[in-house]
Amino acid sequence: MVVAAGFSPEGARGDRVRGSMVAVKEVLDTEGPVVVANVPAGPRVGKRPSVVARGIWSVACVPLRYEGRVIGVIYMDSRAPGRFTALDIEVVEALAEHAATVLAESDLDRDMGPAGDRPEDQILSELQQRLAESLARLGPG
Repeated sequence: MVVAAGFSPEGARGDRVRGSMVAVKEVLDTEGPVVVANVPAGPRVGKRPSVVARGIWSVACVPLRYEGRVIGVIYMDSRAPGRFTALDIEVVEALAEHAATVLAESDLDRDMGPAGDRPEDQILSELQQRLAESLARLGPG
């Protein structure tokens, strides 16, 4: 799972996002969530080399929205088909709403020093850890 803010699909390549950039781009373009239960069968995501190489079967990506604009995404994937339920998505969307507010209020647009030292980087890291712990409690995937 990755929680990221303040990037474009082109700027999110490399170590920061390992998964379906197609899903991330779709969220940024449509400003709505993307959930794919059977990735290999999907024409949009299933044939991407990065997805095939990682054995990804399920993808969920929800926007971080603040004041009518998308400022980032929460991205999750799994090697299990149908991993993310409607309830999982509702919970992540509620967390995304709160996280977007916290991130925006930490003034994402201001240059606050090297990556990793900025308050929003610490917030993203903590949010990512808490989401991973919450999803782990929901069951295997």
